[in-house]
Amino acid sequence: MSTPNAPDFDGLAAQLNDDNVAFGTANPVNDALQTDLLGALDELEAGEIGPTGVVVLETTGQRPGELRDLAQDLQHATGLDTVIVRTPASTAAVSDSLNRAQIEKGQYALIAEPDYAAGVRAFGAEAEGFTVPWGIICILILVMVIAAAAVSLAYSRTQKRNSV
Repeated sequence: MSTPNAPDFDGLAAQLNDDNVAFGTANPVNDALQTDLLGALDELEAGEIGPTGVVVLETTGQRPGELRDLAQDLQHATGLDTVIVRTPASTAAVSDSLNRAQIEKGQYALIAEPDYAAGVRAFGAEAEGFTVPWGIICILILVMVIAAAAVSLAYSRTQKRNSV
């Protein structure tokens, strides 16, 4: 059952298959925005993010979970590596080459930018710039293991003294 504000899925998929940019409604500014978005996508794909599509919806009736579902369905329908769905109030993205943390970080940068093309560039910069600090994590785990061993040893010695 489709909701009144539901975008035309087949139309969006066809637009993404055509040039990786899709609009939920016809609008006079779409041509200029499409040109800007295509330039941003070219820059994005020059990095580690694979073929990416952007969907622009003018309605804000979809909840973020619904936007993510739409992005996921469009990704499957088009074969794109990454699909970003943007509305004036929220955004959602899915990707095969980015992990969830990279996507989340990119989404925050995207929604903070009112210029949609600049937001796509910010998405790419943040998503590609995120790395898990494994060195720091390993050091913290090692410190916790040493601390636990020291506490255990101290407790064991205290128990021996008290039992004598």
